[in-house]
Amino acid sequence: MKSPEIRKAVPLREQVYAAILSQLRSGAYSPGERITEERVARDLDVSRTPVREAISQLHQNGLLSSRERGGYVVPSLTVAEVVEIFEVRKLVEPHAVLLATREFGDKELAALDKAIKQETKAASSKNPDSFAAANEGFRVALFDSLSNGTLTGIIAQFGHHLQFIRMLTLKDISLRKDIVKRQKAIRDAIARRDETAAPALWEEYLSFAQAALVSAMEESQ
Repeated sequence: MKSPEIRKAVPLREQVYAAILSQLRSGAYSPGERITEERVARDLDVSRTPVREAISQLHQNGLLSSRERGGYVVPSLTVAEVVEIFEVRKLVEPHAVLLATREFGDKELAALDKAIKQETKAASSKNPDSFAAANEGFRVALFDSLSNGTLTGIIAQFGHHLQFIRMLTLKDISLRKDIVKRQKAIRDAIARRDETAAPALWEEYLSFAQAALVSAMEESQ
């Protein structure tokens, strides 16, 4: 006899984490703005304990920065810091895409297709959460299955930077659609094993992302 399915309730801490993350992505909090347990607990109508746990986890994941005087703030970067990070990404990530053209088979391409399909579905949504999650899924599908684990580890260090980009830029629906278009072109170049086009398209994609982020940063000032 088949055992009945047991559905466990999602812990309140995880619900609060998801709610704060959604607010960060939707622009409810600005870069540099302080996040307090009191405010979040009041806004979400929950006790401070799950809020404290959720904020601590967000900090561990690089989505909030600690303050010298205690507490946390929404991360912020200067334009100069952004440019420096993109310079490093342009040195590392195109080579990873080159490896993908040499290594990817049907399974890896299917994972890229799945992420792009999810992005396409979420591209026009008013809430950027689903698109942000699908966008992360595309990066995971592209980089995490490469044979060079050291390279994959280096790329993973850009996670905090990517969350900063998504927080500032993905509210723009036209930008999301442009991202999907560019990622489809990159996927197709990988599929036909074009070792020249795929890395070049990824470098163009990084330049596009940099310009969009800098523009959003300047508008928010």
